[in-house]
Amino acid sequence: MVQGSAAIAGLAVACGDNRRPNSRLGVGVIGVGGHGTGHLGELLKRSQVQVIAVADVDATHVEAAIAMRNGLVGYRDYRDLLARPDIDAVVIATPDHWHVKASIDAANAGKHIYCEKPLTLTIAEGRTLVDVVQARGVAFQTGSQQRSFWQFQKACELVRNGGIGQLMSIETVIPEGPFHEAVSAEPQPDTLDWDMWLGQCAVVPYHQLRAGSTFRFFRDHGGGNITDIGAHELDIAQWGAGYDRSGPTKVRGTATYRPGNAFESPIRFDVTFTYDNGVTLRLGNTDSTWLVQFNGSDGWVKVHWDGLEASRPEILDYEPGSGAVVLKTTQDHYDNWFDAIENGTPTIADVEAGHRSATICHLANIAIDLGRELTWDPVAEQFPGDAEANARRSRPQRAPWNV
Repeated sequence: MVQGSAAIAGLAVACGDNRRPNSRLGVGVIGVGGHGTGHLGELLKRSQVQVIAVADVDATHVEAAIAMRNGLVGYRDYRDLLARPDIDAVVIATPDHWHVKASIDAANAGKHIYCEKPLTLTIAEGRTLVDVVQARGVAFQTGSQQRSFWQFQKACELVRNGGIGQLMSIETVIPEGPFHEAVSAEPQPDTLDWDMWLGQCAVVPYHQLRAGSTFRFFRDHGGGNITDIGAHELDIAQWGAGYDRSGPTKVRGTATYRPGNAFESPIRFDVTFTYDNGVTLRLGNTDSTWLVQFNGSDGWVKVHWDGLEASRPEILDYEPGSGAVVLKTTQDHYDNWFDAIENGTPTIADVEAGHRSATICHLANIAIDLGRELTWDPVAEQFPGDAEANARRSRPQRAPWNV
């Protein structure tokens, strides 16, 4: 059944391991209109968890989700789900502009969190999220699932241990952005709480392009393909370079926009990041390819969903030796999260890594918008002496959904 949407006035705070002894992990899913449905279907197969409830601002999404399993409870307001003491952990698969607020509320309620990427809408809210999650002591997994595939793990470990000699540059390519003819406002569905869907964002008229899976191509709600697919590829690039808890020191970029596009994100883009060791990372486009290529003084290695390639076959024979950098490995992103909840071990894509991977995407969009090279301090998370760029680290947030 779908429960009411009354807001919870206060949320209990709990730290550390809040699992019920000798029972399956109680899980809730927040956002079941897109990727959340896939997460729900997968979690329903897992014997170590019991999916108890779902939440979504659209009643049709809630009804469809609870129809997937007898006994599921549905809510319109995720805070009602978080108030349940039998829910130990949540999966958050909302639009990007809801990731941080929902995650902070979940952490403050003592729930372990799996949140989809890109983790944040802005750089500043990402640091706030990291601080809250670490203070609450909950297990946090970012949905950067490529880290749980063998080929990405092997490529990054190989590069980190000199398998291609000294790392010189990295190339990443992702698909170009979409085009859609301009659209007009449409009648708001009675099943949708549009005001809550908008959350921290400014109030704008409803239309299905903004409310559906293409939300990310509107600036209020996402950063286009750069923060969507780019969050995957740039995450792997920084992991392999050893900068996934830091970031570049310079960024410059250009982009091409198509006139008449309903979407506000660029069609094509070319962005270059430079790190303090001189390594450069380039983000560019093809029609459909996703890949990361690491270029070193002794060859290159290319990684993508279909596997690994190298400039010489023997490069791929690499095995870590004594004293090598050995990266955390897992073949299942959920199981890695469950292990972290059970044992207090780090996840493979923790909140800091998720924040840094989102940050580099935001840096790209900021550099494109300002049209000039920017200097970035990854320790202070500031553009030194650049008030115009620093103003882009955050944006106004609409109460009561601000963080």
